[in-house]
Amino acid sequence: MRTGSLLFLAGILTLVQFRDLPSPLLLVLLPICPILIWKSRLLRLPALYLAGFLWALLRADVILSGRLKSELEGRTVIIEGNISGLPVYRESGARFDFTIIDLTDVRGHHRQAPGRTRLSWYGRYPALEPGARWRLKVRLKRPHGFINPGGFDYEGWLFQQRIAATGYVLPDRRVNRRLRGKERFSVHRLRFKLRRRLREYLGASPAGALVMALAIGDRSGLSNRQWRVLIRTGTSHLLAISGLHIGIVAGLGYMATRCLWPFTGLLLLGIATPRAAAFVSMTAAAGYAGLAGFAIPTQRALIMLGVYLTLVSQSRRTSMSHVITLALLLMLCLDLELRRGKRAML
Repeated sequence: MRTGSLLFLAGILTLVQFRDLPSPLLLVLLPICPILIWKSRLLRLPALYLAGFLWALLRADVILSGRLKSELEGRTVIIEGNISGLPVYRESGARFDFTIIDLTDVRGHHRQAPGRTRLSWYGRYPALEPGARWRLKVRLKRPHGFINPGGFDYEGWLFQQRIAATGYVLPDRRVNRRLRGKERFSVHRLRFKLRRRLREYLGASPAGALVMALAIGDRSGLSNRQWRVLIRTGTSHLLAISGLHIGIVAGLGYMATRCLWPFTGLLLLGIATPRAAAFVSMTAAAGYAGLAGFAIPTQRALIMLGVYLTLVSQSRRTSMSHVITLALLLMLCLDLELRRGKRAML
């Protein structure tokens, strides 16, 4: 397991060193890799390395194929879809993520929808709620950013967040309207309501902004002064909900269940204390990750926690290195991120 996971990772790291993606025709070899891993002891290790390389190629090709088509860049189009994520409000307007379900050009021809986009609505904007269905007139462009050494890699961040286009809403009251009866449930809708309730109780105080950042992962309320203090003190990472926060919540849930479960009576006879504690711990961690919007760091933490708690609940004695490498393999398979080299691929 340890060697196989590291070889799978090595294959991924090899791909991201390429300036351009290799030919997708290589993906015909991907179904052969599991056969070699299962049947051939001699070719098992090379097959694991090749599987990592081809899996990265597959994921990158799928993600990049969903980008906005170049012929639609900068043109006026009509889109229909749902708001996803928490809208961010600024003095100049609002910014929000939008999942496009249908896209038509000005002639009414249906075109391939790029999927998740990041939009800005300048000037006066209506109430924007996650999950709400809208029809909007927009102008879109493909993801791009400045190539400044040492600067923030905005294009890479968009790739990481699976955002296939960016753009802005054009003023048009006839087109820009909310569609009734087509809303869908979203965890972000729950976060939105919780944020509104917290703002009612806490107001616009600096402490309230910190509470929302730690409770639901919404850092849009932090002022520039607060950010400067956090950066200068080296504590800005504490506001990014990740493994530390998930671990604290999971640990509290696990310890509380271990202490209280012996008093449950008949339940104790049916479910052993370690299994009950593992279930409560995982449920609490997943709930907190949901409040944070299931950001990528929380997804990693949940995968590693799930692997560890599964082994604990099964009373299996496994070395920590096996736990770490198994969690690594699952993270790479479930949500590959291609951190390095993704700018060249875009």
